Amino acid sequence: MKLRDEHMDDAEVAFISYGSVARAALQATDIARKAGARVGAVQLFTIWPFPDEQIRQLCGRCRKVVVGELNMGQIIHEVRRVLPPDIEVHPLQRYDGEILTPMQLIEKLEEVL
Repeated sequence: MKLRDEHMDDAEVAFISYGSVARAALQATDIARKAGARVGAVQLFTIWPFPDEQIRQLCGRCRKVVVGELNMGQIIHEVRRVLPPDIEVHPLQRYDGEILTPMQLIEKLEEVL
């Protein structure tokens, strides 16, 4: 298994994350779902080789994807590479040594909706 997905069956927006950001993304997904948003989460366990086909299948029905990373955006390039150009891919990056919180992910979700 290269990834885990939550609520992707009807998601219009997806969070893609890995490492410590994944826990925040899963919490943000639950918060957004309780508020009525059709949001799902994809947690990458393996980033190389990148799970191209799985990401295409899971996110292919989404309108937008938010990629949360604790770096300057290495994985967002892979996500953009595998998804069709009509799916908007938005970065949420932090590289100051602090963590991304569920509320920061929710704020980004509100920004892109």
